[in-house]
Amino acid sequence: MAGSIGGVVTDKTQTYPMRFHNCKSYIIGFLLFTLLTQSCRNSVQTIAHSYHNAAPIYDSIQLAAQPDTLQFLLRDNTYNEVKSFNIFQGKGIYYISFYDQRSQSISIYYLLNQQPYLQIPLKKLFRDNQLHKTSVFIKNWDSIFVINKSTLRLFDSSGHRKVKIEFPAEPEGNAAVFDSHKQPVLIGHTLYAISRNRVDYRSLNALRNWKVIYSFDLEKSTTQLLYPLPRQYQESLYGDCLLEYNFCYNHLGKFVFSFPADTLLYETNLVDYFHSYFARSREQQTPIAPVPAPSLKKYEDELKEYAIRDSYGPVLFDPANKYYLRLVRHKISPEDFQAKKSQQQTVLIFNEHFQIIGESAWPASVDFESLFFTPDGRLYARTNFQNEYALQFVRFTYHDNKGQPASLSGMHTPQK
Repeated sequence: MAGSIGGVVTDKTQTYPMRFHNCKSYIIGFLLFTLLTQSCRNSVQTIAHSYHNAAPIYDSIQLAAQPDTLQFLLRDNTYNEVKSFNIFQGKGIYYISFYDQRSQSISIYYLLNQQPYLQIPLKKLFRDNQLHKTSVFIKNWDSIFVINKSTLRLFDSSGHRKVKIEFPAEPEGNAAVFDSHKQPVLIGHTLYAISRNRVDYRSLNALRNWKVIYSFDLEKSTTQLLYPLPRQYQESLYGDCLLEYNFCYNHLGKFVFSFPADTLLYETNLVDYFHSYFARSREQQTPIAPVPAPSLKKYEDELKEYAIRDSYGPVLFDPANKYYLRLVRHKISPEDFQAKKSQQQTVLIFNEHFQIIGESAWPASVDFESLFFTPDGRLYARTNFQNEYALQFVRFTYHDNKGQPASLSGMHTPQK
């Protein structure tokens, strides 16, 4: 029935059906768009890697602790709460720097004789509230990188700030971190550093969007997040303890990643080279199962789930021997966890082609994550953490299955 409103002819028999039809079409279109957007947001974001499986030889090379140690005496105003450390070179001399979280200062020693050289108080460069979550990496005297919870800053030894880069607002809480087993890599004007594990580990959406390495452009003062988590982390929940990933950098200019709940090692240039390698302990007999969601609600429950699973720690690269070392933590029973027993640890040793050539017991009193390699090919790791007067590092050497020392080339040392 036609009518007139303000001189405009209307047909009420047509208006409401057409209006309903248009509304219905809009709703259907909106729902389809929402479903499509949700599907894209929820999709797994992985990178295809070429897989390699070299037959492992678990007894060819072993690690053994030696009686000699390095000892760095602490100053009166410094402490043993080391947050990060690394070796660097300046004018032909090798130094080692320690960032002490308690004194908020960098202590630098001569590596050769362990004598103190210089102390740099960061409190003069930052306000107190800016030194939260701080770690330090020294490339050379002109390149002292300092990270806190919100920025990367580059100083020289005089304290002059050369670069300041803010971390992105999204994903929330994501920042980079330095440590002896999480050392950054400087390639030209770009610094690559591992991202601090601050992902919402109870959310698959968050895990699928997470990236594990930062790229800092020091010329443009910009940053970018790269490289997603492996597929199993995007399809199942493993909790916070099984997300402590790291990378090392090898002699071929490639990054090598280790993830705790993944038996593989991943080698990549982050652009067009993606390879994965068999890297499983001979003690691991069953897959590393996801953690049930209810166990992620309480930290004690999550610690138990972590302890009753095998898991993998950092991977480190020994440049003198061209070996890779990867920590393995072996599961214990629920009863052993309740009795507060510790997990046993071993170290997988790989040759430069990622073939396993050894698996060696690792002492509980020594921190594998602090393992470092001197320019002359020696291996040291920190021990005796209770010592309040010095930082102590015990030396390790490689031996073959007959107990004979292994040379830097990986061959047996000739007998004299």
